[in-house]
Amino acid sequence: MAGQSSFWTLQAFLELPGEALDPADGAIAEAIAAMVAGALGRGVRVRCERRGERPVTPADIGVAVSTNAQRTLVEAALRSAGVRGARVATYNKHQGLEHAS
Repeated sequence: MAGQSSFWTLQAFLELPGEALDPADGAIAEAIAAMVAGALGRGVRVRCERRGERPVTPADIGVAVSTNAQRTLVEAALRSAGVRGARVATYNKHQGLEHAS
């Protein structure tokens, strides 16, 4: 099926202290960035029938958030963690990207 993209979802759950449950709290964004940077640093790999096995790159990563304010926080936290190229968007935007590919 030429031209089709596949989306894989890895759901990760973060255990955060109760005071960090405010979605505008930067601690959540920092925890997400640490998880992404840690996975990249460990050399997580993906296997694809067409392209074989390769390391996951930031461009392979998408973080879905509820609001644009959360997007801004997560993008900043990822930059601070040295992660460039990961896609951060609202849930609705991610859904649109999936349907467009």
